[in-house]
Amino acid sequence: MEQDHSQVKRKEMPNARELEILWHLYRDPRKKDIPIANEIGINESQVRYAREAMIQRGWIKVNPRVDLSTLGFPERYRVDIWIDQRQLKGKMGGMPQDETKIENQREMALYLINKVAKRAEFKSNILIEDILILLGGPADLTVIVRATTNDAMLDFVTEGLRMCGGIEKTATCLEQRSYLTGTL
Repeated sequence: MEQDHSQVKRKEMPNARELEILWHLYRDPRKKDIPIANEIGINESQVRYAREAMIQRGWIKVNPRVDLSTLGFPERYRVDIWIDQRQLKGKMGGMPQDETKIENQREMALYLINKVAKRAEFKSNILIEDILILLGGPADLTVIVRATTNDAMLDFVTEGLRMCGGIEKTATCLEQRSYLTGTL
């Protein structure tokens, strides 16, 4: 059957002025409207209007960023995880004490966020910032974790992650510095 392409909704694309504003905000998300207006040769109200319209379209995400070290999570780690696909296919994913069936990387990522990190011994000391599914990389998943202490992180990896069926091995590193934000 032939599809009627006139009914397919196309994603709206930014115009040239909006692209200029987006590039300024990408480079410095806190940049004010007046400097942007001066640099691209329009007035401040045009920048403000364009910024609001781009927020409404979802092109600009407005999420307050909290300094997690202020909340007691000073250390940021990256944990690479290799998954044993045979164990997952054998329905052996998850912690030994629960009956969760995990069959793929997505289910493992959700399990780590919703079950492992929320266990009583971890939930006050561990915060998962993100989990990335990797395709064609050396590992299958990368977990970005904030921890209250190095010992809390060690416990999370050895008593949490490595206890999950389906996780073959892990490699953990402490992130030192971000060159984009200047901190971690």
